[in-house]
Amino acid sequence: MPAHSKDRRFMEIAIAEMWKSKSEHINKRDPMVGAILADGKGKLVEGAHRGNFSEGDHAEFTVLERLSGHLDPAGYTLYTTLEPCTERRPPKEPCAERIAKKRLGRVVIGMLDPNPDIHMQGVDFLLAHGVKVDFFDKDLSAKVQEANKGYVDYWEQGRQIHPGSQAPAYEAERDPERPYRGPSLVETAPEPRAQLQDLDREMIENYLTRLGERRRYRFRSPELWKFFEASRFVVRSAGGQGHVPTVAGLVLFGKEPDRFLGDCKIKAACFTGAPEEGRSPENVAPGDGLEDITGPLPLMVERAEDFFKRHVATAPRVGEGFRTIEGEEYPTKVIREAVINALVHRDYRPGRHISFEIFRDRIVVASPGYPPEPLTLERIRSYDVESLRRNPHIANAAYQMRYMDERGTGISSMPGRLREYGLREPEFEYHLGFFRVTFYGRQWSPAHLLLKTEELARLNARQREILEVAKQAGITSEEVHARFGVTRETANQYFRKLIELGLIEKVGSGRATRYVFRAR
Repeated sequence: MPAHSKDRRFMEIAIAEMWKSKSEHINKRDPMVGAILADGKGKLVEGAHRGNFSEGDHAEFTVLERLSGHLDPAGYTLYTTLEPCTERRPPKEPCAERIAKKRLGRVVIGMLDPNPDIHMQGVDFLLAHGVKVDFFDKDLSAKVQEANKGYVDYWEQGRQIHPGSQAPAYEAERDPERPYRGPSLVETAPEPRAQLQDLDREMIENYLTRLGERRRYRFRSPELWKFFEASRFVVRSAGGQGHVPTVAGLVLFGKEPDRFLGDCKIKAACFTGAPEEGRSPENVAPGDGLEDITGPLPLMVERAEDFFKRHVATAPRVGEGFRTIEGEEYPTKVIREAVINALVHRDYRPGRHISFEIFRDRIVVASPGYPPEPLTLERIRSYDVESLRRNPHIANAAYQMRYMDERGTGISSMPGRLREYGLREPEFEYHLGFFRVTFYGRQWSPAHLLLKTEELARLNARQREILEVAKQAGITSEEVHARFGVTRETANQYFRKLIELGLIEKVGSGRATRYVFRAR
């Protein structure tokens, strides 16, 4: 959606400042950055660019310290053409930390930093410290990226170089000590420890069959590796002789991708209770309640679905023709979609795996990394979701194998499918560097989702409201009298009608009598 006119004007001013930037290096491209500070009333306070006064000074530092250091900018908005940095050599302070300390209310960003030491981590840091993050309009963001093409190319090309050569970006991504929280940049990076023999023939041939290219490319033929090189599933080895798999190639076709990518797995667990009852061993479902799901992406999807079907509870629901049918409590398509999304869009840098947890009353799927910009939690919760792909080569292969829709309709289709099963909408949240989707079971469903259409049609508005309260905690005649201002006789008439329809039942006796929703 286009920004508010005042927002857009400040974005344009920040871009104008960006063009004034001064580079301090001759051996690498520095970014061009402009930053604008606006107060709580939407009035421009100051603007600056990289190297505004001194060589190497960041634009955000210049605006916040050298030009506006005498002000208290709490709640102000900063418009910056580049994602604020999260690493500086002491005694310099990273811009993201400086923004948080100044208690700015909002930061609007032109483009993410392609440097893997910073990429999306500046956004994560700001969100974690209560700073709202938005992004430039797409056309203006494109101008920022075009102006910084040399800077982007420096990192994009650097990460394709084999470790040991001059490839700072790739080396930074492979450092196991780094806290990876943002979208992965290693999808097309080579995995030098792997060989072409580590790719599974059956997986590759199934993929080629889906593409209708089985006859054209024979397994292990030079033509196949040339095709896979163009698809970024393999790259030339360090010496230029032969090929090695990329991260994407191992994720999609590796016999045992977790041998090289240790966290390329789904930790699946089924618990007998709810999350608040804990995840201790005694709460794990007996038998195969714990499983490490590994293998190439297609097999991981199938194995996760098998785990779901083995452990999910069954429940009655309304089928075609208003018939009551017995089946899984949750729609398999929705759970499968959530698992595929987690595998395709997760951050594949080392450190974290996908978790798939089945509880008595809900299912939780959590994947490393937050959704790529400009997706926000608000947009996802309102199902205003575009097809933005963190790992485009993995995503494209998943689409070609018919595991997902290229248009990105998976999330937006979830509410309708859940409603067919009498379930409420899913919950989306960010939690400790994970994007988490929670599907709630029938005990969390409002009563009207569990009724047949003809049952709802026989109730008036007040009877429906009584039914909802009865579903939540039960209700007494006295509570109906107080809540709706009706006589106790009228309240009892409501109860008799609901009992007659088999929708509630009476528990207790005398003054302790309550009416509760009848389980279905």
